[in-house]
Amino acid sequence: MKSLHVDFAPATLMRTLSRVSLITWLLAIFGLTACLIFAFDSVSLWKKQGLNQAKLNQLIVQQHERLGRIPIVKKESVTSSEINAVNAVAAQLNLPWRDLFDAIERATPTDIALLSLEPDAAKQTMKGSAEAKDLSGMIDYIASLQQQDYLSDVELLRHEINEADTHKPVRFQFSMQWQSRVP
Repeated sequence: MKSLHVDFAPATLMRTLSRVSLITWLLAIFGLTACLIFAFDSVSLWKKQGLNQAKLNQLIVQQHERLGRIPIVKKESVTSSEINAVNAVAAQLNLPWRDLFDAIERATPTDIALLSLEPDAAKQTMKGSAEAKDLSGMIDYIASLQQQDYLSDVELLRHEINEADTHKPVRFQFSMQWQSRVP
């Protein structure tokens, strides 16, 4: 049979403390030590955080002072010559290439060799050079260009016959203007 432990003594502090086991005392001491270490670390972290906040505030003030001392550079105004240069480039880029080439292509027969086209966007003019088999082909080509609705002021500038070639082709230069919009 098991023995029963019966104790009718009044519960006092000394009696309760004497009944606590060694492991409980060790755990209590370990817990109090951990709490003290945590408290000391917390205090040191609060101090470091306060110092870091003070340094940050000081850097912010210095930054604002530096920004206040930086001279504000005024933007330079664009000169009229620069505006004209930009407009000239934009006009050159915005040439109505498709309309020009369509009008020239419609007017150019197969017996004409178109050699070059040089547009001038500011004047809406174009100079070109071509080669024909004979003088009548050249005259017909100039007349065909004059009949195009999109082109105007078509002029023959000069021509020459290549005598060294056995076929004696005619090389010629012409100029023309184009309209602002296609009819």
